[in-house]
Amino acid sequence: MDKKLKFDDSEIREFISSFTYSDREGNIKQKKVSYTPFNIPKKSRLKGLKLRERKENKGVKYFVVQYKLKGTKIPRYCPLGKFVFGRYGVKEVEDELIELNKKHTDNKGHWISCPLEAKQKAKIIITKEEALEKRKEPTSKVVEDYCKAGFPRATFGGTLVANVIGKRARCFIGYNLRKTHLTYHNDNNGNGHVGFKVSKKTRIVAPSNWDELFKKYPPGKKIERDKNLNPNNCRSIYDDPVLSKTWIGDLDRDLIKDYIRQFKSESVKRDAIECFNLLYCFACNEGYLGVSEDKNPAYKYKPKKDRAKTRNKYYKKAFNKENLELVCNKADELRKRFPFQAELIRLMSTTGIRREEACKLWKSDIRLDLDEIILRPGITKSGREEFCTITAPVKIILEEILAYKNNKDHGDYYKVIPWLFGTVFTRLNKDKLFDEDYRNSDQTRLKTDRKCWKAIREELGWEYCTSKMLRKSYGQTTQRQLKGRSDKSIRLMRQSTTEIFDKAYDGAEKDEIKKDAHKVAELFTFIKRKTG
Repeated sequence: MDKKLKFDDSEIREFISSFTYSDREGNIKQKKVSYTPFNIPKKSRLKGLKLRERKENKGVKYFVVQYKLKGTKIPRYCPLGKFVFGRYGVKEVEDELIELNKKHTDNKGHWISCPLEAKQKAKIIITKEEALEKRKEPTSKVVEDYCKAGFPRATFGGTLVANVIGKRARCFIGYNLRKTHLTYHNDNNGNGHVGFKVSKKTRIVAPSNWDELFKKYPPGKKIERDKNLNPNNCRSIYDDPVLSKTWIGDLDRDLIKDYIRQFKSESVKRDAIECFNLLYCFACNEGYLGVSEDKNPAYKYKPKKDRAKTRNKYYKKAFNKENLELVCNKADELRKRFPFQAELIRLMSTTGIRREEACKLWKSDIRLDLDEIILRPGITKSGREEFCTITAPVKIILEEILAYKNNKDHGDYYKVIPWLFGTVFTRLNKDKLFDEDYRNSDQTRLKTDRKCWKAIREELGWEYCTSKMLRKSYGQTTQRQLKGRSDKSIRLMRQSTTEIFDKAYDGAEKDEIKKDAHKVAELFTFIKRKTG
């Protein structure tokens, strides 16, 4: 029987354990582990407390308690803690052992449950509060997951279109050099997709996936410092020092208001609010903790508008018939200087097609047998398949465009690309035209008509002269020709409601408004000047 040790820190520190024992025959043998009991009253709650020390690790001492579960005969050992003089000693182990006694013994001091099994369960089973804490995700993590999911729409299936993804990515992860790696394109179903490219600005190779991009550009790093690209030193949601670390369940309208204060433009503020709406809807659909559809802080939230702010200079600006004829004739004269751009302007003026839609037309979309231009879901604003009727003027323009197949300068190139409007950009790599992916890529199609419009403005001497006015001109022409029937005009303009058409397209110049006012004034014949 080992001599009992006094329950005192100083005694424990000076104590040297014995690793020898005598067997039944009286032979002295060595043991690997020494258990030394403490001199403790028999009926004390500290009953069974011992000091354990291993031979291979002398000087390192542990408190353990020896016990037997009620109804069993096999003793068990439960480790309590390592003895460290001045930090963990008799006072600390006494408090811990008393707590174990309260939980695992009955009124008579019998052990009715195993503390070792209880500790093991505590590692596996967690409380509801602990589970909630572990499932909480910061806003930055939700942004990463949203990007990896492909920028899904808020309520309907599919993803956002490519140009909208570009706008939303600016607020989600933009104002940062990571955005220089992103490219956007639509598939035939109208779903946008994001690709990765080499950044010419940073000269960093293209990341292979989103994880690699976020690893190269973590939150708050590589912010865009160029005053031309980021004059107000704005931060994206992903890079915001407060918002990125906020739990998505704590996102509220006050945080959104604080975030959008950095933007000066009303349209950018609305884009930022829509980003929060997309993010919150995504979190609800994916089952993130702490979010619900009825608590969406961005739902129907609109920032206050500045009444003193002037409208865009092209608001409801349109060409009259005479000016539209001048524009189309001047574009026809500039065909040799600006191939494809001149035809694009003439096609938009006679169909009302948006520039982004027209630039993405394929030759196969021109169905002369059906008298239709098919607008694929991937290029329309609505994301649905639409069509434009091929009228006699439109047919003439299309024949002029398709005649580029026989052009000595552009014929060989134009024959192999699928686009209706090709590009003559100097960076076009004609040596890669054998590659089908390159031929079908955006690099071989027309993207803008700015240079042709610049030449038209200079020759006509007009200030207001751009493609923004062509669709409005076509809309107002339909109103005049169809005698004000907005219900018919929206079919040609491919608008969903007459309200949208009347608000955005049906406008008039000041001279026309004044003329109409004088015509109405003819009814007020009863107003006469009094003579004195």
